[in-house]
Amino acid sequence: MKRLLPLTIALAATSCAQVKQDVNSAQVQDAVSSPIPTDRLQALKAALPKVAYPTLANVFGSAQTFWYDHASMTPSYQASITQSPPYGAETNEKWFNLIADSVQPTGQHFYDTSINRWRFPFGTTAGTDNAQNHKVFNFLALPAGADGKVLPVAIQPKESAIPGAGFTSNNWGWVYPNGTIIGEMIFVTTGAGGAGGSDLLPSEIRIRTRYPNGWSVNIFRPFPTAAALSAAVKARRPAYKSDAKLSALVAALDNNDTLTAKALHATNLPNTFDQDGALDILPDFGDAALVKELLTQTTFISAYGTAWKTASNGAKAFAASTDAALSIVPTHYEGGVIEVSEASCMRCHKDAGRHLTTFDSISHDIVLYGDMWGRDGIFSFHPFDETQYPMFWNSGTTDNRRMNPALVSQGLIASFKAGVHTAPAYPTEESGLGVTPSNLPQPQQQTVLPGGQTQQQQQPPTTTTPPANAKMVEVRIAAGTGSGDWIKNGGAVHAKPGQTIRIWNDDSQGHVLHTNEEPCPHGDVSAPFQKGEYYDCEIPADLPSGTKYNWWDHYLGSPSRGGFRIVID
Repeated sequence: MKRLLPLTIALAATSCAQVKQDVNSAQVQDAVSSPIPTDRLQALKAALPKVAYPTLANVFGSAQTFWYDHASMTPSYQASITQSPPYGAETNEKWFNLIADSVQPTGQHFYDTSINRWRFPFGTTAGTDNAQNHKVFNFLALPAGADGKVLPVAIQPKESAIPGAGFTSNNWGWVYPNGTIIGEMIFVTTGAGGAGGSDLLPSEIRIRTRYPNGWSVNIFRPFPTAAALSAAVKARRPAYKSDAKLSALVAALDNNDTLTAKALHATNLPNTFDQDGALDILPDFGDAALVKELLTQTTFISAYGTAWKTASNGAKAFAASTDAALSIVPTHYEGGVIEVSEASCMRCHKDAGRHLTTFDSISHDIVLYGDMWGRDGIFSFHPFDETQYPMFWNSGTTDNRRMNPALVSQGLIASFKAGVHTAPAYPTEESGLGVTPSNLPQPQQQTVLPGGQTQQQQQPPTTTTPPANAKMVEVRIAAGTGSGDWIKNGGAVHAKPGQTIRIWNDDSQGHVLHTNEEPCPHGDVSAPFQKGEYYDCEIPADLPSGTKYNWWDHYLGSPSRGGFRIVID
């Protein structure tokens, strides 16, 4: 039996596939007005790269996409202990200046007063804490409802007890509708802009997509691997060997043992982010025109689960770095330490909106001074009217929080209404603060053996490499797979651009393929393909060779279980 996936899934269906962006249906709504000044917004849009992911390309081209940055939507936090009014919202920049002298030693754990921002890992876009020559823009793309209008971010005050403090907090929470795509663009800046020009070179796109039980993540880069960049340099500069700097660059790219150990540790905030890893520090291109060509003329593709380079000792870097003044990444970029995966990224994002006293025993005395900024797993966006910030902690105002009228008037935010902002169009809880909704199908339980090991049927790898002219690559989910990997022993399915991967289910349990809609649509959660049925994953004809995907069974929620790997030859 063949399972056909519709291109557009109605929001009424309780399905993870329902969250696929239907940008075209949203065109009946008026264009969204972004707070970024017109000239800067035009320069931003002119600098957007071509992307292989059609949904993201639609987001970039949609008039309903809301663009903002830290200058136009100020990073902001809340402090709202009900026993200690006045309270409300204020900019992150002023947080430390408002706390009492006696609490400042604790505040220093969270806040770097030398640069007026939260400390790592909550200060800025991950990997850019020490970066130079870069600019970050954010975007919000909300899904459309049945009437063609975008579904708003639902805002709801939430009163909750602060653990061990004897206080309660009346905090504004909010959830993004299922299907929301929120992201950030990292540009390398060259300083070469001016009248009619632009100094923005696209370097990286990060997105998070809201599903009923959390956020999926993806990062798009022009060159997910060192080998891909090496091939591009050789193709664009065939005489590279005659150029000393380009020759040294290619030699470094082709050598896997150029990695430098690097640790990213939140020393002031234990148990938040600790990662030992590596950087691959690229030499100077010595060719500014080539850098610009590479970043502006290359299609960006997914880097999910992909190592930029793996050294012979097993060390990995997940992105390039550089000390040069101009390269494909910002100077002193450290994102190479961080793998692109949900588990890796949620280490920080799960703490958006978390009350400061709950981070560690060191923070018990900071109870009156609020939460980490953001909500629902997202730091950059907030619904507050910033014109009210001067009234924060003003004796004449109990609470200065008001919804941003520009966002309200455009339907981007709205007060929560029971029966309206609920499942299936909205998640039941904020990401990281709730549980998986009980109405979703659950995976079959594994048998737990002594010692905590799970029982999985071991079979030889079923990696399939088809003939060059084959149109179909067939692979089978073996009987007894359950929550194990679809391809045993770390195997992968190899396919070529333009081919179709047909996944047969020989297991007694139904399965759903989790993707970020690339290279094929996410499986229909409401209709897993059962024993004897198959799912077709069509590989785009223009997908570059060497592209890798590390997907998994949707119900398991992690690439570490129920994995399914694809390699494009």
